[in-house]
Amino acid sequence: MLLAVHCLLWPSPSSAHYCRGCLYLQEFAQSAPGKCSAASCTLARECLLLLKRRPEPDVALMELINAGLLRLHEPVPLLRSGRTTDTEMEPHIEAAAQALLSTPPSDPDASLRQDLTHLRVFTVDDASTTEIDDGLSVQEDEAGRQLLWVHVADPTRWITPGDVLDLEARARSRSLYFPWGSLPMFPTSLAEGPFSLNSSSSSQGSSSDNLQPCCAFSVCVSLAEDGSLGELITITPSKIRDTYRLTYDEADLDLSLGPGMCRYEDLQLIYEAARLRRSWRVSHGCIDIDLPEGKLEVSVGDLDRKLPGITCTKLSQWESAARLMVAEMMILAGEAVGSLGASAGLPLPYRGQEAPQLPSQKILDALPEGPCRGFALRRCMTRSVIEGSPVRHASLALDAYVQFTSPIRRYSDIMAHFNIKAHLRGEPLPFPATSIMSISAAAVESNRELGRAESDVAKYWAAEYLRQHSSSSWTGVVLGWFRAEAQLAAVTLDELGLETIVKVDFPVVPGDRLNLKLADVDVRSGYYRLYVQDRLGTSAAPADRLLKQDGVDETLLAMDNEKTSQLKQQCANEHVATGDGAASERQMRNPVQWRHFAATANSATNSSSGGSSVSALATVSDPEGLMCESYSGVDSLSSAHAKTRHTVPMAMLAK
Repeated sequence: MLLAVHCLLWPSPSSAHYCRGCLYLQEFAQSAPGKCSAASCTLARECLLLLKRRPEPDVALMELINAGLLRLHEPVPLLRSGRTTDTEMEPHIEAAAQALLSTPPSDPDASLRQDLTHLRVFTVDDASTTEIDDGLSVQEDEAGRQLLWVHVADPTRWITPGDVLDLEARARSRSLYFPWGSLPMFPTSLAEGPFSLNSSSSSQGSSSDNLQPCCAFSVCVSLAEDGSLGELITITPSKIRDTYRLTYDEADLDLSLGPGMCRYEDLQLIYEAARLRRSWRVSHGCIDIDLPEGKLEVSVGDLDRKLPGITCTKLSQWESAARLMVAEMMILAGEAVGSLGASAGLPLPYRGQEAPQLPSQKILDALPEGPCRGFALRRCMTRSVIEGSPVRHASLALDAYVQFTSPIRRYSDIMAHFNIKAHLRGEPLPFPATSIMSISAAAVESNRELGRAESDVAKYWAAEYLRQHSSSSWTGVVLGWFRAEAQLAAVTLDELGLETIVKVDFPVVPGDRLNLKLADVDVRSGYYRLYVQDRLGTSAAPADRLLKQDGVDETLLAMDNEKTSQLKQQCANEHVATGDGAASERQMRNPVQWRHFAATANSATNSSSGGSSVSALATVSDPEGLMCESYSGVDSLSSAHAKTRHTVPMAMLAK
């Protein structure tokens, strides 16, 4: 052991002791709690004690970094979840992918596959997206009726249930997204190759007849006059050409020009249909969580640099016409698939959600529009579930909904594709309801750990970004109270889209703007703390409106610890715990008390005390819909499609 320690300090890779000593330390540093073998744990601790270091995993990690065995910014949470940053999979998985590429299998849907290469297809994604999983088209039929097409990538043309690639995707359950890139569910050669709608697309649209057709799974629907689903025309395997590949920024620019001035008239028609759809869903009670997100990006080559180049960009679904358009079309496709499954009695991975108990419209109207209302709504949300039979999804305002449009990066979509194709071919379904439920349950368990890894990595890079900009000031918009008795307010950083917790020792109401500066940061743990320099502006109007309702005491909208304690005690007498995670805001029985709490956000969140912004489980993006266990924000318009790549959970940190 002494030799191993010396070799760690003065590396000599030819030493067998060196190799063994490093392996002990690596297992100790990179294992999840309780997962390190007893022998390695004991030997690694002895190494560290001989080095006069604390025998702790994080200390072992730093020793490995100092010895050059790990990169300076190695994503330890990812390593502790059993993954690495290497996109290459196990040799037998890569071999299976190469075999598929060299000898493509026969198309099991050849007799059903429709030639749709005459349609103009638009794919709209972030500029960095390499897995193109959906496209949009619009056409007019002979009767003058507008038909909307959603074309989805078709991995099930290439794989079969139970083969090596299918089982690997099932075990992974979804792709993972980090600031430096993604870890795909399928081998990269397939995810960015034949599985993707990645034929030779053209943003100019020139020579479209020469573009290589690719396989897709297409959904065609019409809308009723009110925006509801009119008729499901067809769901069919297809061949398409990715005629126009646009970024969100390019699509936003074109949509902003309006009909007659824009370049892509079809895109305008699809956008107008999306607006009509959204209007219909809003009229039927859909719940959209209007909260910004922070997109952190860093080059994988910078993971070993002392000063990595990292960017943080604020994204908002509601500030982008193109993102709203794509999200609504994906929800429309999910409803169409759900309606087919419901009418045919097909077991599919139906996503549902119980209706949450929301504050009254008067309370929401008293809050500033945008993030403050989104924050109040988010705290009420119930968890979404996956069932093998149709179940209502309250926040989407749909009776049956199946996630269908991301089969390259979400295994539940793969199950939907397999079952629908089998139904269309008249064959037995490969996934009965019991299998769907058991696979989904396993995905929930794995996604808990993977979701924590994504969140912890995001917190790390948010802390690193703020460390690099420690001299900067940030505008924080008060969303509401996180824990009023502790003077902790939830704020969103207006410039970055990051959400955090700030101690505020003077009265504030939702919508107030604060000038914030970094007070403390520990990048390795993902911790950062901001302090208030001064107030930039107040949002008096919402408070004034609240004061006119039911005699609400003004001090309840501000920070009055005595009043807060009185109200807390009163709620405790009704068996409602607040501020300690034991109960959620929606458990408030008295509507006046609820109004107080909605205004001040003075109770425990519906998630863990270290909560995250909506798309985190959006993951975020679902980013946003990527995890089986999530809050409704994942399935709401903010990330039903999870189109934002590398969008990650925002830290809500309070030390």
